[in-house]
Amino acid sequence: MDNITTFRLPDVLRKRYERKGRSWDALAKAIFEANNRERGVDRRKLKRLCDGEDVYLSVSELLALDQYLRRFNEGLAENTIFYRGENILDSLAESEALTIFIAARYHQELKTETVSRWDMRAVTRFTRTKLAGMHIDIQDVLLWDRIEQIKDDDWIKMLKDDRAKVTIGSPLACPASEYLMARMVNLTPYQKEPLDIDKPLPFYFIFPDESDCPSTFFIQKSEAITLLQKKVREIESKVCNTQEIKESLTKKILEIESLKGDDRAIIVSQDVFISTRVGASYALLVAQRQPPVGQVVMSLCGTYGSTTLGLANVVTKGEINAVLPKFDSNKKQPLLVAVIEVITAPRSAGSYGPQEENRRLVSARVVRAPRFFNFSDGRWVEK
Repeated sequence: MDNITTFRLPDVLRKRYERKGRSWDALAKAIFEANNRERGVDRRKLKRLCDGEDVYLSVSELLALDQYLRRFNEGLAENTIFYRGENILDSLAESEALTIFIAARYHQELKTETVSRWDMRAVTRFTRTKLAGMHIDIQDVLLWDRIEQIKDDDWIKMLKDDRAKVTIGSPLACPASEYLMARMVNLTPYQKEPLDIDKPLPFYFIFPDESDCPSTFFIQKSEAITLLQKKVREIESKVCNTQEIKESLTKKILEIESLKGDDRAIIVSQDVFISTRVGASYALLVAQRQPPVGQVVMSLCGTYGSTTLGLANVVTKGEINAVLPKFDSNKKQPLLVAVIEVITAPRSAGSYGPQEENRRLVSARVVRAPRFFNFSDGRWVEK
């Protein structure tokens, strides 16, 4: 659905939460103080509201929010609670043509290339949107056994033309995602370098079961823990109340330490999203304008194939409520980053054999709203 109706309050309150040191306690206190300590909103309700849960707001609480937000020209009387805005599809639709890159593997027994059913279903989602009027090409990207075999493939040249582009799958599954995202951050694809904790990338993946993959965006569990420990030290040096954030990061460090089997994770700034094959898993959307003409390129990276499909569902329903700013050839283009959560469940018993795919998609939702990262003084800074 295009131009869906969006509830504005979560986005507005989350910005205030960020300004308050990412502390729900501090935000609740600020609202209470702005209302002469006569009314407010509980910190737990604020968090649930910003997490997208269906919460009850009393008249008193709405008045308290209005009184607080008026200070920032975001009052409920001056601005509507709901709005219908543009989404990332509008940015893609600016181009006349779109290329969608999908991973393929050579199947020895069949003597031909095969494509994941999750990925193919993700591709078809785009052909049923406002993008259907564009000239859409589907480009298969063969996943070689050795990374060095990739460099001569024709699709690499296609990543640099003036079409809009979408890559389907994480760097583990789709080399086009690795190449496209590496170009976004001006790094060499599949060139794993030691983690620079002072100048980290906006996002990383942790794939313990595929630790031999040399993706530029993959880090080891030990590196992720080092990065988060630095975040904890930074928080401890601040004056504002940040105990809640510190406790959350400490919990995430323990979760990363306990990753096992095919559990995986995504790190965006200081947020950590732990994925399991069945249940809750997470996917990353990264988008940017590409020189020389400013066409939009976008990577859909799920920690599993089912998660990538869930992300495609969210994108094509118009639920990524952000557009990329106008292209400026004089500076590095900002990155748009969002995280979605996908819930999967087993299919009914007896439907599939033990070696077959037996998952089904239950739901998908945005859990980290789209935000921009700007490149400044040699590092990526969240706006």
